[in-house]
Amino acid sequence: MVLVAIFLGVGKNTWGWTNAIIKWIVYICPLYRAGDFIIGLVAGYIFLTIKKHGGARISHTVAEIMCILLIIVQVIIYDSDVSRATNWLLTLFWLPVSVLCIYLFAENRGLISRVLSKSKALIWIGNISGDAFLIHQICIKAMASLIKNKWLVAVVAFVLTLIATVTWRWMYRIIQNRRRKTNSGGVQVTR
Repeated sequence: MVLVAIFLGVGKNTWGWTNAIIKWIVYICPLYRAGDFIIGLVAGYIFLTIKKHGGARISHTVAEIMCILLIIVQVIIYDSDVSRATNWLLTLFWLPVSVLCIYLFAENRGLISRVLSKSKALIWIGNISGDAFLIHQICIKAMASLIKNKWLVAVVAFVLTLIATVTWRWMYRIIQNRRRKTNSGGVQVTR
């Protein structure tokens, strides 16, 4: 992924590749994004195979706070003009800290992760996140075309994504139930 990103940087400077092309490759192209997926699989494997040692809860809480602060710093950097100069880093910029934060919070050994893991609303959002991932870009693009303030776009797109995801899941269940009834000759089949 780093080599591809470097090659894209050279392409931008040498052959005049546009940010739109580079963004498509590093943000949308499934071949490139397979690297993210593989890194996630490796992190998951490590998480499941490494024996967890007790350790002080305070050290895990400090690590969680540091991760949150790193994300805030990343958002500030990304939001500045610096990010425009390094558009080819679109995914690589977020990857290390994201993997670290997901790993730490999945361990659920710090104070913040323990409090968050008790939130039914956050668990619900986590459970629908797969479908929301497929919908969120459409909501962001639609709201960005109507609203100029990017923070308002983020909030409205988030709410719209939740509504669209819930609607999608509800409609999907209705369709699945009708298919079951049709396939069973009108008799409801349960699993």
